[in-house]
This record gives sequence, structure tokens and C-alpha cells, in this order.
Amino acid sequence: MSYSIEDSVYQSISRKHIKQILNKKSEANKFPKNLTFFDAYLDEKSGMSG
Repeated sequence: MSYSIEDSVYQSISRKHIKQILNKKSEANKFPKNLTFFDAYLDEKSGMSG
């Protein structure tokens, strides 16, 4: 799941849209209960880091 989030950031999907997707997954019990997403960012020189 965390890779999917980082990949969405890498693809320039808005944070608002990512949050909407995560909320839908959470409501459908498809978001891991032990995962809390804090932040992810794209480092243009080295790639994705989260």
C-alpha cells in the first residue's frame, strides 16, 4: 500500500485525490490497520523517498 501511495505522488496525482482514494479504501476495509501515511516526496535527483 505504501508503494502505491509513493507511486501516486511520483505520478503527480494531487494529495487531495490520494486522500480521497485512501478514505474509500479505509471505508471498504482495504487499507492496512497498522499503516499510517505521514508524507511522501519526490527527490528529482535520486527518485522517490518516503
